[in-house]
Amino acid sequence: DIDNRRKTADKDAMQLGSKIHRKIQRQMGSNYNAEVSLKQEIEWDDVTLIIEGRADGIFEEEGTWIDEIKGVYRELAHLQEAINVHLAQAKCYAYIYAKKQNLEMIGVQMTYCQMETEEIKRFREIYSFEELQC
Repeated sequence: DIDNRRKTADKDAMQLGSKIHRKIQRQMGSNYNAEVSLKQEIEWDDVTLIIEGRADGIFEEEGTWIDEIKGVYRELAHLQEAINVHLAQAKCYAYIYAKKQNLEMIGVQMTYCQMETEEIKRFREIYSFEELQC
């Protein structure tokens, strides 16, 4: 988790978030691979950075897409674009997967679910491997 601003999370909210993740993942169909582990080692001077995590989903739909699901309590009507820290996480996963699969282009889908109503709002963007490498 790259967002460490909240040290303690409400247990009920975490359980609800997990439930919503699973529900969305099941609804995505047979070409949707849920909870895909990704890992990349990057050499930086004399340090090795290990970046790893799990993409909520990877699927094929006119190209390859990384899906990052976020449960939120805010009204989705107020959300006009993906939240930067969430998008950064998804773009890291997209970079790792694109590099591993030798993809020149890859899509990122941010799936936001309003936790109380289960309303869904998605944002999609396609990136070149070069863009993600920067």
